Amino acid sequence: MSKPKVIHFFRLDMYTLKENDKGNSFQSFLDITSKDRYLMDIVENHLNENNAVKIVKEPDNPQSKEAIFEVITHNDKYVFGKLGKEHDINQFETRENNTLKSQPLSKGSNELFEAFSYVLIDRSTFSVSYIKESTAPSILFLSYLITNIFKQNDKIWGHVESLVDEDAISLLSGKDIIGTLSYDITLPAGYYKNISGLSEDEYTLLQNQKGTKVTVELKAKKRKESVFDSPKKARDFFNFLKREGKEKIKVKAKDASDELMQDYQLVDNPFTKKAKFNYDDEEDLQSLQKQIEEQLWLKFNQNKTEILKYIGFDSAE
Repeated sequence: MSKPKVIHFFRLDMYTLKENDKGNSFQSFLDITSKDRYLMDIVENHLNENNAVKIVKEPDNPQSKEAIFEVITHNDKYVFGKLGKEHDINQFETRENNTLKSQPLSKGSNELFEAFSYVLIDRSTFSVSYIKESTAPSILFLSYLITNIFKQNDKIWGHVESLVDEDAISLLSGKDIIGTLSYDITLPAGYYKNISGLSEDEYTLLQNQKGTKVTVELKAKKRKESVFDSPKKARDFFNFLKREGKEKIKVKAKDASDELMQDYQLVDNPFTKKAKFNYDDEEDLQSLQKQIEEQLWLKFNQNKTEILKYIGFDSAE
């Protein structure tokens, strides 16, 4: 079975606080070797018998949000595991396919119903690949994990940062296929008849309207054709949109070698990749997790050149 997922990419950092000559504190970030030493210390010395550790966002707050980090695999290349948090079991049930009969889920008094997703940390760059499910914990819990364990004795804090391309024009204009382009514009009052579909009487029911905001969407004629016939035309048009201050500029594009269209933003574009994960739901959990692990590592390596660019590496160390 093939299931599309969105992989989000991040950078995991660790830092100490130091003072400059004027007495002001600043963050001093650890190098890769030091970060790896602390990561492996967690794996080797801070997991329980089930290879898991509890993470508390605010340790001094009794009502603080919590998550669980469970390590499934670790080797000399990466750490693979899952982040989970408690979820309301009453929102879920099972249903029989043929009869449509529903059955509530149950749990023991010492159990919690958990929503989770898979995460992979590359040890050579400390880039993080995360299948970001809507019900799973924030990836920031990885930074809270570092802080929970090392702040008191080692004065080490964790930090997770999304990989973002501040200006995606160069990246997007070189794509082989730009399938869809959309952006928001605000029209002044008076254009409502042609744009909104409302009559004058209906429009007057809307109070305090400065204008009408609409989304303009440009699509290629055919699925495998590009909106633009050259990178220069794409670059010129993107620069025009940026100069004009158009809002929420979104682009769907891909290279000829890509299987799926990827979603981009023209400014402050978060680095994500859509990918098809092939696995069988009927397999046992161990086999299923192994397939996801292998495919997540594969997707990381397929996009490693871009990832390294966003992190600031010229090449893998």
